[in-house]
Amino acid sequence: MFPARSRLRLLPKRGLAMTWEIGESMTGMMHEADIELNVHQGPDYLRTLTPEQGKVCEKVTQALDKQSYETLLLHGVTGSGKTEVYQRLIGEVLVKGGSAILLVPEISLTSQIARYFQDQFGEQLIVLHSGLQVGEKAKAWQDILQGKIRIVVGARSAVFAPLPDLRLIILDEEHESAYHQEENPKYHARNVARKRMEQLRGVVLLGSATPSLEAYAAAQTGKVPLLTMEERVNRRPLPPVEVVDMREELIKGNRSMFSLSLQDKLKRTLERGEQSMLFLNRRGYSTFVVCRECGYVIRCHDCDIALTYHTQGHTMRCHYCNHEEVPPRTCPECGSRYIRFFGQGTQRVEDEIKGLYPAAQILRLDFDTTRSKDAYENILGKFRRQEADILVGTQMMAKGLDFPNVTLVGVVAADQMLNMPDFRARERTFQLLTQVAGRAGRSQKPGQVVIQTYTPEDRAIIQASQHNFKGFFWEEIGYRKARNYPPFTHVIRVTLIHEKEEKVIKGAHSLVNSLRQGIVSDQNGNTSLDILGPAPAVIPRLKNHFRWQVSVKGKLMDTLREFLHQGVRRFARDPISSGIQLNIEVDPLSM
Repeated sequence: MFPARSRLRLLPKRGLAMTWEIGESMTGMMHEADIELNVHQGPDYLRTLTPEQGKVCEKVTQALDKQSYETLLLHGVTGSGKTEVYQRLIGEVLVKGGSAILLVPEISLTSQIARYFQDQFGEQLIVLHSGLQVGEKAKAWQDILQGKIRIVVGARSAVFAPLPDLRLIILDEEHESAYHQEENPKYHARNVARKRMEQLRGVVLLGSATPSLEAYAAAQTGKVPLLTMEERVNRRPLPPVEVVDMREELIKGNRSMFSLSLQDKLKRTLERGEQSMLFLNRRGYSTFVVCRECGYVIRCHDCDIALTYHTQGHTMRCHYCNHEEVPPRTCPECGSRYIRFFGQGTQRVEDEIKGLYPAAQILRLDFDTTRSKDAYENILGKFRRQEADILVGTQMMAKGLDFPNVTLVGVVAADQMLNMPDFRARERTFQLLTQVAGRAGRSQKPGQVVIQTYTPEDRAIIQASQHNFKGFFWEEIGYRKARNYPPFTHVIRVTLIHEKEEKVIKGAHSLVNSLRQGIVSDQNGNTSLDILGPAPAVIPRLKNHFRWQVSVKGKLMDTLREFLHQGVRRFARDPISSGIQLNIEVDPLSM
Protein backbone atom coordinates (compact mmCIF):
# COMPACT_ATOMS: atom_id res chain seq x y z
CA MET A 1 0.00 0.00 0.00
CA PHE A 2 1.23 3.52 -0.78
CA PRO A 3 2.32 5.46 2.34
CA ALA A 4 -0.17 7.90 3.86
CA ARG A 5 0.33 11.60 3.11
CA SER A 6 1.06 12.30 6.78
CA ARG A 7 4.01 9.92 6.64
CA LEU A 8 5.28 11.37 3.38
CA ARG A 9 5.28 14.87 4.88
CA LEU A 10 7.67 13.65 7.60
CA LEU A 11 10.36 12.61 5.12
CA PRO A 12 11.66 16.13 4.27
CA LYS A 13 11.72 17.04 7.98
CA ARG A 14 13.94 14.04 8.66
CA GLY A 15 16.24 14.86 5.76
CA LEU A 16 15.09 11.81 3.79
CA ALA A 17 13.47 13.65 0.88
CA MET A 18 13.28 17.00 -0.91
CA THR A 19 10.12 18.78 -2.06
CA TRP A 20 9.32 21.18 -4.89
CA GLU A 21 6.25 23.14 -5.84
CA ILE A 22 5.24 21.63 -9.17
CA GLY A 23 3.41 23.94 -11.49
CA GLU A 24 2.00 23.29 -14.92
CA SER A 25 5.41 23.81 -16.50
CA MET A 26 6.89 20.97 -14.46
CA THR A 27 4.61 18.17 -15.56
CA GLY A 28 7.51 16.82 -17.60
CA MET A 29 5.37 16.22 -20.68
CA MET A 30 7.34 16.52 -23.91
CA HIS A 31 5.94 16.36 -27.40
CA GLU A 32 8.02 16.26 -30.56
CA ALA A 33 6.29 19.29 -32.05
CA ASP A 34 6.91 21.42 -28.96
CA ILE A 35 10.65 20.82 -28.67
CA GLU A 36 13.18 23.40 -29.72
CA LEU A 37 16.04 21.20 -30.90
CA ASN A 38 19.53 22.07 -29.81
CA VAL A 39 21.48 19.38 -31.62
CA HIS A 40 24.48 21.27 -32.94
CA GLN A 41 24.88 20.14 -36.52
CA GLY A 42 28.57 21.01 -36.58
CA PRO A 43 31.41 19.27 -38.38
CA ASP A 44 31.96 16.79 -35.51
CA TYR A 45 28.36 15.69 -35.51
CA LEU A 46 28.37 15.21 -39.29
CA ARG A 47 31.73 13.46 -39.26
CA THR A 48 31.64 10.32 -41.36
CA LEU A 49 31.36 7.18 -39.31
CA THR A 50 33.44 4.10 -40.00
CA PRO A 51 31.53 1.23 -41.64
CA GLU A 52 31.44 -0.61 -38.31
CA GLN A 53 30.19 2.46 -36.44
CA GLY A 54 27.55 3.05 -39.09
CA LYS A 55 26.30 -0.52 -38.89
CA VAL A 56 26.02 -0.34 -35.09
CA CYS A 57 24.11 2.95 -35.25
CA GLU A 58 21.76 1.48 -37.84
CA LYS A 59 20.99 -1.57 -35.69
CA VAL A 60 20.36 0.46 -32.54
CA THR A 61 18.23 3.00 -34.43
CA GLN A 62 16.10 0.15 -35.77
CA ALA A 63 15.60 -1.07 -32.21
CA LEU A 64 14.62 2.45 -31.10
CA ASP A 65 12.12 2.78 -33.94
CA LYS A 66 10.30 -0.37 -32.81
CA GLN A 67 9.35 1.45 -29.59
CA SER A 68 9.63 -1.80 -27.67
CA TYR A 69 12.04 -2.91 -24.97
CA GLU A 70 15.36 -4.36 -26.06
CA THR A 71 18.87 -4.73 -24.62
CA LEU A 72 21.84 -4.82 -27.00
CA LEU A 73 25.52 -5.53 -26.31
CA LEU A 74 28.20 -3.53 -28.13
CA HIS A 75 31.62 -5.19 -28.07
CA GLY A 76 34.11 -2.69 -29.49
CA VAL A 77 37.88 -2.88 -29.08
CA THR A 78 39.65 -0.01 -27.32
CA GLY A 79 39.89 2.96 -29.68
CA SER A 80 37.11 1.72 -32.00
CA GLY A 81 35.03 4.86 -31.45
CA LYS A 82 32.28 3.76 -29.08
CA THR A 83 31.90 7.28 -27.69
CA GLU A 84 31.22 8.62 -31.20
CA VAL A 85 28.52 5.96 -31.59
CA TYR A 86 26.93 7.00 -28.30
CA GLN A 87 26.95 10.63 -29.39
CA ARG A 88 25.32 9.86 -32.72
CA LEU A 89 22.61 7.68 -31.16
CA ILE A 90 21.75 10.29 -28.53
CA GLY A 91 21.46 12.86 -31.31
CA GLU A 92 19.00 10.58 -33.12
CA VAL A 93 16.94 10.22 -29.95
CA LEU A 94 16.78 13.99 -29.47
CA VAL A 95 15.75 14.62 -33.07
CA LYS A 96 12.82 12.27 -32.52
CA GLY A 97 11.72 14.07 -29.37
CA GLY A 98 13.10 11.67 -26.78
CA SER A 99 15.68 11.84 -24.02
CA ALA A 100 18.64 9.65 -23.03
CA ILE A 101 20.89 8.67 -20.14
CA LEU A 102 24.60 7.88 -20.55
CA LEU A 103 26.15 6.08 -17.59
CA VAL A 104 29.88 5.87 -16.92
CA PRO A 105 31.34 3.70 -14.14
CA GLU A 106 33.11 6.35 -12.09
CA ILE A 107 32.37 9.92 -11.04
CA SER A 108 35.85 10.94 -12.18
CA LEU A 109 34.91 10.16 -15.81
CA THR A 110 31.70 12.20 -15.89
CA SER A 111 33.16 15.66 -16.42
CA GLN A 112 35.47 14.49 -19.21
CA ILE A 113 32.77 12.77 -21.26
CA ALA A 114 30.24 15.50 -20.46
CA ARG A 115 32.53 18.13 -22.01
CA TYR A 116 32.78 16.01 -25.15
CA PHE A 117 28.99 15.78 -25.43
CA GLN A 118 28.26 19.39 -24.45
CA ASP A 119 30.10 20.56 -27.55
CA GLN A 120 27.22 19.00 -29.49
CA PHE A 121 24.21 19.26 -27.21
CA GLY A 122 24.83 22.40 -25.15
CA GLU A 123 22.64 23.18 -22.16
CA GLN A 124 20.29 20.26 -22.75
CA LEU A 125 22.85 18.06 -21.00
CA ILE A 126 23.45 17.79 -17.27
CA VAL A 127 25.82 15.76 -15.09
CA LEU A 128 24.40 13.76 -12.17
CA HIS A 129 26.26 11.76 -9.55
CA SER A 130 26.34 11.17 -5.80
CA GLY A 131 29.16 13.67 -5.31
CA LEU A 132 26.93 16.68 -5.99
CA GLN A 133 25.75 18.90 -3.15
CA VAL A 134 22.11 18.60 -2.06
CA GLY A 135 21.26 21.96 -3.62
CA GLU A 136 22.93 21.01 -6.89
CA LYS A 137 20.96 17.77 -7.04
CA ALA A 138 17.70 19.56 -6.29
CA LYS A 139 18.32 22.12 -9.05
CA ALA A 140 19.27 19.37 -11.49
CA TRP A 141 16.13 17.34 -10.80
CA GLN A 142 13.99 20.46 -11.05
CA ASP A 143 15.45 21.28 -14.47
CA ILE A 144 14.88 17.68 -15.58
CA LEU A 145 11.24 17.71 -14.45
CA GLN A 146 10.67 21.05 -16.21
CA GLY A 147 11.86 19.54 -19.48
CA LYS A 148 14.94 21.76 -19.76
CA ILE A 149 17.26 18.75 -19.70
CA ARG A 150 17.10 15.91 -22.20
CA ILE A 151 20.46 14.20 -21.68
CA VAL A 152 21.85 13.02 -18.36
CA VAL A 153 25.47 11.89 -18.05
CA GLY A 154 26.54 10.38 -14.77
CA ALA A 155 27.64 7.53 -12.56
CA ARG A 156 25.33 4.72 -11.45
CA SER A 157 22.84 6.84 -9.46
CA ALA A 158 22.03 8.81 -12.63
CA VAL A 159 20.07 5.78 -13.83
CA PHE A 160 17.17 7.05 -11.69
CA ALA A 161 17.00 10.46 -13.42
CA PRO A 162 13.29 11.24 -14.09
CA LEU A 163 13.74 12.25 -17.73
CA PRO A 164 10.46 12.56 -19.62
CA ASP A 165 10.06 10.43 -22.75
CA LEU A 166 13.17 8.41 -21.89
CA ARG A 167 14.03 6.19 -24.85
CA LEU A 168 17.67 5.17 -24.46
CA ILE A 169 20.00 4.24 -21.58
CA ILE A 170 23.66 3.55 -22.41
CA LEU A 171 26.05 1.86 -19.98
CA ASP A 172 29.62 2.50 -21.06
CA GLU A 173 32.17 -0.02 -19.72
CA GLU A 174 29.22 -2.20 -18.72
CA HIS A 175 31.55 -4.78 -17.14
CA GLU A 176 32.66 -2.44 -14.36
CA SER A 177 31.79 -3.44 -10.79
CA ALA A 178 31.27 0.25 -9.94
CA TYR A 179 27.75 -0.05 -11.39
CA HIS A 180 26.88 -2.24 -8.40
CA GLN A 181 26.05 -0.42 -5.16
CA GLU A 182 26.96 -2.52 -2.14
CA GLU A 183 25.48 -0.13 0.42
CA ASN A 184 21.75 0.07 1.07
CA PRO A 185 19.75 0.44 -1.05
CA LYS A 186 21.60 -2.26 -3.00
CA TYR A 187 21.16 -2.25 -6.75
CA HIS A 188 22.98 -2.76 -10.03
CA ALA A 189 22.55 0.09 -12.50
CA ARG A 190 22.35 -2.40 -15.36
CA ASN A 191 19.33 -4.11 -13.81
CA VAL A 192 17.65 -0.79 -13.03
CA ALA A 193 18.21 0.37 -16.61
CA ARG A 194 16.65 -2.80 -17.97
CA LYS A 195 13.61 -2.51 -15.72
CA ARG A 196 13.07 1.17 -16.60
CA MET A 197 13.33 0.53 -20.32
CA GLU A 198 11.10 -2.53 -20.04
CA GLN A 199 8.43 -0.31 -18.50
CA LEU A 200 8.99 2.57 -20.94
CA ARG A 201 9.49 0.37 -24.01
CA GLY A 202 12.94 1.74 -24.72
CA VAL A 203 16.44 0.48 -25.48
CA VAL A 204 19.40 -0.38 -23.24
CA LEU A 205 22.83 -0.38 -24.91
CA LEU A 206 25.67 -2.09 -23.04
CA GLY A 207 29.10 -1.09 -24.34
CA SER A 208 32.57 -2.43 -23.54
CA ALA A 209 35.88 -3.53 -25.00
CA THR A 210 35.83 -6.34 -22.43
CA PRO A 211 32.20 -7.32 -21.74
CA SER A 212 31.35 -9.18 -18.58
CA LEU A 213 31.22 -12.93 -19.06
CA GLU A 214 27.54 -12.88 -18.09
CA ALA A 215 26.67 -10.31 -20.78
CA TYR A 216 28.74 -11.97 -23.50
CA ALA A 217 27.36 -15.41 -22.62
CA ALA A 218 23.84 -14.01 -22.99
CA ALA A 219 24.81 -12.72 -26.44
CA GLN A 220 26.25 -16.11 -27.43
CA THR A 221 23.00 -17.86 -26.51
CA GLY A 222 20.91 -15.37 -28.47
CA LYS A 223 19.29 -13.72 -25.45
CA VAL A 224 20.89 -10.36 -26.32
CA PRO A 225 21.80 -9.10 -29.83
CA LEU A 226 25.57 -8.70 -30.24
CA LEU A 227 27.03 -5.71 -32.10
CA THR A 228 30.76 -5.61 -32.80
CA MET A 229 33.46 -3.10 -33.73
CA GLU A 230 36.72 -4.99 -34.22
CA GLU A 231 38.89 -2.23 -35.69
CA ARG A 232 40.25 0.99 -34.24
CA VAL A 233 39.31 4.27 -35.90
CA ASN A 234 41.47 4.91 -38.98
CA ARG A 235 42.51 1.24 -38.73
CA ARG A 236 45.21 2.04 -36.21
CA PRO A 237 46.72 -1.23 -34.95
CA LEU A 238 46.32 -2.42 -31.39
CA PRO A 239 49.67 -2.05 -29.60
CA PRO A 240 52.02 -5.04 -29.42
CA VAL A 241 52.34 -6.44 -25.89
CA GLU A 242 55.54 -7.82 -24.35
CA VAL A 243 55.13 -10.10 -21.33
CA VAL A 244 58.15 -10.04 -19.02
CA ASP A 245 58.77 -12.96 -16.66
CA MET A 246 59.99 -11.27 -13.48
CA ARG A 247 61.46 -14.56 -12.22
CA GLU A 248 64.06 -14.31 -14.96
CA GLU A 249 64.82 -10.72 -13.94
CA LEU A 250 65.83 -11.98 -10.50
CA ILE A 251 68.10 -14.59 -12.09
CA LYS A 252 69.76 -11.78 -14.07
CA GLY A 253 70.42 -9.95 -10.81
CA ASN A 254 67.86 -7.20 -11.44
CA ARG A 255 66.30 -6.41 -8.03
CA SER A 256 64.36 -3.37 -9.26
CA MET A 257 60.58 -3.43 -9.55
CA PHE A 258 61.13 -2.51 -13.22
CA SER A 259 62.36 -5.08 -15.73
CA LEU A 260 65.34 -4.21 -17.90
CA SER A 261 63.04 -4.14 -20.92
CA LEU A 262 60.64 -1.66 -19.33
CA GLN A 263 63.52 0.53 -18.17
CA ASP A 264 64.95 0.60 -21.69
CA LYS A 265 61.58 1.42 -23.27
CA LEU A 266 60.95 4.20 -20.75
CA LYS A 267 64.35 5.70 -21.56
CA ARG A 268 63.73 5.59 -25.32
CA THR A 269 60.22 7.03 -24.95
CA LEU A 270 61.61 9.96 -22.95
CA GLU A 271 64.30 10.55 -25.57
CA ARG A 272 61.64 10.77 -28.30
CA GLY A 273 59.68 13.34 -26.31
CA GLU A 274 56.71 10.97 -25.97
CA GLN A 275 54.73 10.03 -22.87
CA SER A 276 54.35 6.86 -20.80
CA MET A 277 51.77 5.51 -18.37
CA LEU A 278 52.67 3.10 -15.56
CA PHE A 279 49.84 1.12 -14.00
CA LEU A 280 49.70 -0.50 -10.57
CA ASN A 281 46.41 -1.33 -8.89
CA ARG A 282 47.62 -0.33 -5.46
CA ARG A 283 47.89 3.17 -4.05
CA GLY A 284 50.27 4.28 -1.33
CA TYR A 285 53.91 3.38 -0.87
CA SER A 286 54.01 -0.13 0.58
CA THR A 287 51.65 -3.02 0.97
CA PHE A 288 52.88 -3.90 4.46
CA VAL A 289 54.75 -2.46 7.38
CA VAL A 290 56.40 -5.56 8.85
CA CYS A 291 58.94 -6.66 11.45
CA ARG A 292 61.90 -8.45 9.82
CA GLU A 293 62.61 -10.49 12.97
CA CYS A 294 59.22 -11.93 13.99
CA GLY A 295 57.15 -11.26 10.86
CA TYR A 296 54.51 -9.20 12.68
CA VAL A 297 52.43 -7.13 10.25
CA ILE A 298 50.94 -3.91 11.59
CA ARG A 299 47.19 -3.96 11.03
CA CYS A 300 44.19 -1.73 11.59
CA HIS A 301 42.77 -2.35 15.07
CA ASP A 302 39.19 -2.07 13.79
CA CYS A 303 39.37 -3.68 10.33
CA ASP A 304 42.10 -6.34 10.69
CA ILE A 305 43.78 -5.41 7.42
CA ALA A 306 47.36 -4.31 6.89
CA LEU A 307 47.99 -0.59 7.22
CA THR A 308 49.60 1.07 4.22
CA TYR A 309 52.60 3.33 4.66
CA HIS A 310 52.51 6.79 3.04
CA THR A 311 55.71 8.81 2.82
CA GLN A 312 53.75 12.07 2.68
CA GLY A 313 53.13 12.76 6.35
CA HIS A 314 55.08 9.62 7.36
CA THR A 315 51.86 7.84 8.35
CA MET A 316 50.20 4.45 8.08
CA ARG A 317 46.59 4.46 6.89
CA CYS A 318 43.74 1.97 6.74
CA HIS A 319 42.18 2.14 3.28
CA TYR A 320 38.81 0.94 4.57
CA CYS A 321 37.99 3.02 7.66
CA ASN A 322 40.75 5.64 7.16
CA HIS A 323 42.34 5.00 10.58
CA GLU A 324 45.76 6.64 10.67
CA GLU A 325 48.80 6.24 12.91
CA VAL A 326 52.56 6.88 12.97
CA PRO A 327 54.86 3.90 12.17
CA PRO A 328 56.38 2.49 15.38
CA ARG A 329 60.14 2.59 15.94
CA THR A 330 60.08 -0.88 17.49
CA CYS A 331 57.93 -3.92 16.82
CA PRO A 332 54.79 -3.93 19.02
CA GLU A 333 55.05 -7.74 19.20
CA CYS A 334 58.73 -8.52 19.91
CA GLY A 335 60.36 -5.14 20.47
CA SER A 336 62.76 -5.46 17.53
CA ARG A 337 63.99 -2.30 15.83
CA TYR A 338 64.02 -4.00 12.39
CA ILE A 339 60.82 -2.45 11.07
CA ARG A 340 60.74 -2.38 7.27
CA PHE A 341 58.36 -1.26 4.56
CA PHE A 342 57.55 -3.92 1.95
CA GLY A 343 55.39 -4.09 -1.15
CA GLN A 344 54.69 -2.02 -4.20
CA GLY A 345 52.31 0.90 -4.38
CA THR A 346 51.88 3.85 -6.73
CA GLN A 347 53.86 6.16 -4.47
CA ARG A 348 56.82 3.77 -4.41
CA VAL A 349 56.65 3.40 -8.20
CA GLU A 350 56.74 7.19 -8.50
CA ASP A 351 59.76 7.45 -6.19
CA GLU A 352 61.75 4.73 -7.98
CA ILE A 353 61.01 6.28 -11.38
CA LYS A 354 62.31 9.61 -10.08
CA GLY A 355 65.50 7.85 -9.03
CA LEU A 356 65.95 6.21 -12.45
CA TYR A 357 65.03 9.27 -14.53
CA PRO A 358 65.71 12.42 -12.46
CA ALA A 359 64.99 14.77 -15.36
CA ALA A 360 61.55 13.28 -16.08
CA GLN A 361 58.41 15.10 -14.97
CA ILE A 362 56.12 12.63 -13.18
CA LEU A 363 52.48 12.79 -12.11
CA ARG A 364 50.57 10.33 -9.92
CA LEU A 365 46.86 9.58 -10.31
CA ASP A 366 45.24 7.63 -7.49
CA PHE A 367 42.72 8.11 -4.70
CA ASP A 368 45.19 9.95 -2.48
CA THR A 369 46.23 12.53 -5.09
CA THR A 370 42.64 13.22 -6.19
CA ARG A 371 40.99 13.85 -2.82
CA SER A 372 40.64 17.60 -3.31
CA LYS A 373 38.11 19.15 -5.66
CA ASP A 374 39.24 19.33 -9.30
CA ALA A 375 42.49 17.45 -8.52
CA TYR A 376 41.62 14.67 -10.98
CA GLU A 377 40.98 17.13 -13.80
CA ASN A 378 44.07 19.18 -12.95
CA ILE A 379 46.37 16.13 -13.09
CA LEU A 380 44.92 14.91 -16.38
CA GLY A 381 45.02 18.44 -17.78
CA LYS A 382 48.74 18.73 -17.07
CA PHE A 383 49.39 15.36 -18.66
CA ARG A 384 47.26 16.20 -21.69
CA ARG A 385 49.20 19.46 -22.14
CA GLN A 386 52.38 17.36 -22.00
CA GLU A 387 53.61 19.09 -18.85
CA ALA A 388 54.66 15.65 -17.58
CA ASP A 389 56.45 12.72 -19.18
CA ILE A 390 55.14 9.82 -17.08
CA LEU A 391 51.77 9.23 -15.42
CA VAL A 392 51.74 6.67 -12.60
CA GLY A 393 48.32 5.48 -11.49
CA THR A 394 45.76 2.93 -10.42
CA GLN A 395 42.69 1.73 -12.34
CA MET A 396 41.48 5.34 -12.39
CA MET A 397 43.59 5.75 -15.52
CA ALA A 398 42.65 2.42 -17.12
CA LYS A 399 39.64 3.61 -19.08
CA GLY A 400 38.12 6.55 -20.85
CA LEU A 401 41.40 8.43 -21.32
CA ASP A 402 42.80 9.37 -24.71
CA PHE A 403 46.27 10.94 -24.88
CA PRO A 404 47.71 11.15 -28.43
CA ASN A 405 51.31 11.38 -27.20
CA VAL A 406 51.20 8.23 -25.03
CA THR A 407 53.15 5.50 -26.79
CA LEU A 408 54.19 3.29 -23.86
CA VAL A 409 52.10 1.60 -21.17
CA GLY A 410 53.72 -0.48 -18.44
CA VAL A 411 51.86 -2.81 -16.07
CA VAL A 412 54.18 -3.06 -13.09
CA ALA A 413 52.67 -6.08 -11.27
CA ALA A 414 49.89 -7.98 -13.03
CA ASP A 415 49.93 -10.63 -10.28
CA GLN A 416 48.41 -8.27 -7.71
CA MET A 417 45.09 -8.50 -9.58
CA LEU A 418 45.41 -12.15 -10.56
CA ASN A 419 45.82 -13.50 -7.04
CA MET A 420 42.76 -11.95 -5.42
CA PRO A 421 40.62 -14.56 -3.55
CA ASP A 422 37.73 -14.43 -6.02
CA PHE A 423 36.58 -16.67 -8.86
CA ARG A 424 36.32 -13.55 -11.04
CA ALA A 425 40.00 -12.64 -10.51
CA ARG A 426 41.08 -13.83 -13.97
CA GLU A 427 38.20 -12.04 -15.66
CA ARG A 428 39.04 -8.79 -13.87
CA THR A 429 42.73 -9.20 -14.64
CA PHE A 430 42.04 -9.70 -18.34
CA GLN A 431 39.67 -6.73 -18.43
CA LEU A 432 42.03 -4.39 -16.63
CA LEU A 433 45.08 -5.40 -18.66
CA THR A 434 43.14 -4.95 -21.90
CA GLN A 435 41.76 -1.57 -20.85
CA VAL A 436 45.17 -0.31 -19.69
CA ALA A 437 46.89 -1.55 -22.84
CA GLY A 438 44.28 0.32 -24.86
CA ARG A 439 45.68 3.66 -23.66
CA ALA A 440 48.75 3.25 -25.90
CA GLY A 441 49.03 4.20 -29.56
CA ARG A 442 45.63 5.85 -29.94
CA SER A 443 46.83 8.45 -32.48
CA GLN A 444 49.23 8.39 -35.42
CA LYS A 445 52.15 7.34 -33.21
CA PRO A 446 52.42 3.56 -32.68
CA GLY A 447 52.21 2.28 -29.13
CA GLN A 448 53.67 -0.58 -27.11
CA VAL A 449 52.81 -2.32 -23.85
CA VAL A 450 54.92 -4.15 -21.25
CA ILE A 451 53.24 -6.49 -18.75
CA GLN A 452 55.40 -7.62 -15.81
CA THR A 453 54.35 -10.83 -14.07
CA TYR A 454 55.59 -13.85 -12.13
CA THR A 455 52.99 -16.07 -13.88
CA PRO A 456 53.33 -15.44 -17.64
CA GLU A 457 51.74 -18.83 -18.33
CA ASP A 458 48.34 -17.79 -16.93
CA ARG A 459 45.57 -17.70 -19.54
CA ALA A 460 44.44 -14.19 -18.57
CA ILE A 461 47.96 -12.84 -19.18
CA ILE A 462 48.40 -14.76 -22.44
CA GLN A 463 45.05 -13.78 -23.96
CA ALA A 464 45.33 -10.14 -22.84
CA SER A 465 48.77 -9.90 -24.46
CA GLN A 466 47.19 -11.13 -27.71
CA HIS A 467 44.13 -8.83 -27.45
CA ASN A 468 42.07 -12.01 -27.71
CA PHE A 469 38.78 -11.51 -25.89
CA LYS A 470 37.02 -14.41 -27.60
CA GLY A 471 39.84 -16.81 -26.75
CA PHE A 472 39.76 -15.74 -23.11
CA PHE A 473 35.96 -15.96 -22.99
CA TRP A 474 35.79 -19.55 -24.21
CA GLU A 475 38.57 -20.69 -21.86
CA GLU A 476 37.10 -18.92 -18.85
CA ILE A 477 33.51 -19.95 -19.56
CA GLY A 478 34.66 -23.58 -19.62
CA TYR A 479 36.29 -23.10 -16.23
CA ARG A 480 33.10 -21.53 -14.83
CA LYS A 481 30.92 -24.33 -16.16
CA ALA A 482 33.17 -27.06 -14.76
CA ARG A 483 33.04 -25.48 -11.30
CA ASN A 484 29.39 -24.45 -11.37
CA TYR A 485 30.07 -20.71 -11.11
CA PRO A 486 28.04 -17.86 -12.66
CA PRO A 487 26.73 -17.42 -15.30
CA PHE A 488 25.71 -21.08 -14.95
CA THR A 489 24.39 -20.51 -11.44
CA HIS A 490 23.14 -17.70 -9.24
CA VAL A 491 24.74 -16.89 -5.89
CA ILE A 492 23.24 -15.31 -2.80
CA ARG A 493 25.72 -14.34 -0.09
CA VAL A 494 24.76 -13.71 3.52
CA THR A 495 27.29 -11.81 5.64
CA LEU A 496 26.78 -12.04 9.40
CA ILE A 497 28.06 -9.03 11.35
CA HIS A 498 28.50 -8.58 15.10
CA GLU A 499 30.97 -6.89 17.44
CA LYS A 500 31.69 -10.20 19.23
CA GLU A 501 33.67 -12.72 17.19
CA GLU A 502 32.48 -15.80 19.08
CA LYS A 503 28.84 -14.85 18.58
CA VAL A 504 29.17 -14.24 14.85
CA ILE A 505 30.97 -17.59 14.36
CA LYS A 506 28.26 -19.47 16.26
CA GLY A 507 25.62 -17.57 14.32
CA ALA A 508 27.21 -18.49 10.99
CA HIS A 509 27.20 -22.19 11.87
CA SER A 510 23.60 -21.93 13.07
CA LEU A 511 22.57 -20.34 9.76
CA VAL A 512 24.22 -23.16 7.81
CA ASN A 513 22.38 -25.74 9.91
CA SER A 514 19.10 -23.88 9.36
CA LEU A 515 19.69 -23.86 5.61
CA ARG A 516 20.61 -27.54 5.47
CA GLN A 517 17.25 -28.44 6.97
CA GLY A 518 15.61 -27.20 3.79
CA ILE A 519 17.73 -29.15 1.29
CA VAL A 520 15.83 -31.79 -0.68
CA SER A 521 17.79 -34.53 -2.49
CA ASP A 522 16.67 -36.50 -5.53
CA GLN A 523 16.67 -40.31 -5.68
CA ASN A 524 20.40 -40.29 -6.43
CA GLY A 525 21.21 -38.08 -3.47
CA ASN A 526 21.91 -35.02 -5.63
CA THR A 527 20.68 -31.54 -4.79
CA SER A 528 20.09 -28.47 -6.94
CA LEU A 529 21.61 -26.17 -4.31
CA ASP A 530 25.09 -25.79 -2.83
CA ILE A 531 25.92 -24.19 0.51
CA LEU A 532 29.37 -22.59 0.76
CA GLY A 533 30.80 -21.84 4.19
CA PRO A 534 30.59 -20.64 6.82
CA ALA A 535 33.88 -18.79 6.46
CA PRO A 536 35.44 -15.48 7.50
CA ALA A 537 34.65 -12.67 5.08
CA VAL A 538 37.45 -11.36 2.86
CA ILE A 539 37.63 -8.44 5.30
CA PRO A 540 37.06 -10.40 8.54
CA ARG A 541 36.80 -7.31 10.73
CA LEU A 542 35.56 -3.92 9.62
CA LYS A 543 34.90 -0.88 11.81
CA ASN A 544 35.36 -3.04 14.90
CA HIS A 545 32.71 -5.58 13.83
CA PHE A 546 33.49 -9.21 12.93
CA ARG A 547 32.18 -10.60 9.66
CA TRP A 548 31.51 -14.18 8.54
CA GLN A 549 29.75 -15.24 5.39
CA VAL A 550 27.60 -18.06 4.01
CA SER A 551 26.84 -18.40 0.29
CA VAL A 552 24.21 -20.43 -1.52
CA LYS A 553 24.46 -21.42 -5.21
CA GLY A 554 21.65 -22.61 -7.45
CA LYS A 555 20.50 -22.50 -11.06
CA LEU A 556 16.98 -21.12 -10.48
CA MET A 557 16.78 -17.74 -8.74
CA ASP A 558 13.19 -18.19 -7.52
CA THR A 559 14.10 -21.53 -5.92
CA LEU A 560 17.23 -19.99 -4.40
CA ARG A 561 15.37 -17.04 -2.89
CA GLU A 562 12.65 -19.20 -1.36
CA PHE A 563 15.23 -21.62 0.03
CA LEU A 564 17.16 -18.77 1.66
CA HIS A 565 13.97 -17.11 2.93
CA GLN A 566 12.88 -20.25 4.75
CA GLY A 567 16.39 -20.87 6.07
CA VAL A 568 16.67 -17.36 7.51
CA ARG A 569 13.25 -17.75 9.16
CA ARG A 570 14.45 -20.92 10.89
CA PHE A 571 17.70 -19.16 11.87
CA ALA A 572 15.73 -16.28 13.43
CA ARG A 573 14.16 -18.73 15.89
CA ASP A 574 17.62 -19.58 17.30
CA PRO A 575 18.48 -17.28 20.27
CA ILE A 576 22.04 -16.93 18.90
CA SER A 577 20.63 -14.85 16.01
CA SER A 578 19.65 -12.01 18.36
CA GLY A 579 21.67 -8.88 17.58
CA ILE A 580 23.43 -10.33 14.53
CA GLN A 581 23.12 -8.18 11.43
CA LEU A 582 22.51 -10.03 8.15
CA ASN A 583 23.75 -8.43 4.94
CA ILE A 584 22.22 -10.25 1.95
CA GLU A 585 23.61 -9.79 -1.57
CA VAL A 586 22.14 -11.36 -4.70
CA ASP A 587 24.75 -12.28 -7.33
CA PRO A 588 27.57 -10.35 -5.59
CA LEU A 589 30.34 -9.12 -7.85
CA SER A 590 33.06 -10.32 -5.48
CA MET A 591 33.24 -13.37 -3.24
